[in-house]
Amino acid sequence: MPDDDTQKARAAKGLPASNELQIKQLSRNLRRAFEADLDAPVPEHLQRLIDALQARLKDTGGPSRS
Repeated sequence: MPDDDTQKARAAKGLPASNELQIKQLSRNLRRAFEADLDAPVPEHLQRLIDALQARLKDTGGPSRS
């Protein structure tokens, strides 16, 4: 971890205090983007495919469990 003088110098330049902070921020941003993507509506053509596959699985008794 950088010493206090290094952290102050980086802060004065508008830089993060350490790579750890950058990693934490990137992690938060990626998590938010992933969660937003999960909440996004499924495109219509993919939903039709999902529905057709689910119907086929239902008709055949579901996936085989070996």
